[in-house]
Amino acid sequence: MFTWDLVHPIARCSLICSITLHESGKTLWPWTGFENEIGDGEGKDYNVNVPLPMGICDEAYLEIFNKIVIPLAKSYDPDVFVLQLGMDALAGDLLAHLELTNNVHAFNDGRNTTHEYRLG
Repeated sequence: MFTWDLVHPIARCSLICSITLHESGKTLWPWTGFENEIGDGEGKDYNVNVPLPMGICDEAYLEIFNKIVIPLAKSYDPDVFVLQLGMDALAGDLLAHLELTNNVHAFNDGRNTTHEYRLG
C-alpha cells in the first residue's frame, strides 16, 4: 500500500508493506509518522514512513518518490498496489503545510507507479 496524505497508517501485518509520504509529525497532529516507526507485531519492518518537510513542492516530492518508493516496491514485489491519495496534501489545505499541486497526483495516479515498477 502506498499513501500520500497528511497522516499515515501503521503496518500490523507482514502481508502488507505500507510506504507512506506524509507531512512530518514535527509539524502536524498526531505528532507521529517518523522514520523509526517501522510497524509492530507481524508488521514490524513492513511500515516505511517518509515524513515530508513543510513547503515541499512537486519536484522535490517526485524526487523522493522515485528514490525511495520505487526501489522499496521493487524489493517487496507486491502482487497488487493500493494507492491512497489524500487531497489534503495539496497546497491551500487549511490544515496542511505542503505545497503539492494536482500535477503530482496526475503523475502518480498508479499508471506511472506500476509502469516504473514493472519496467524500470
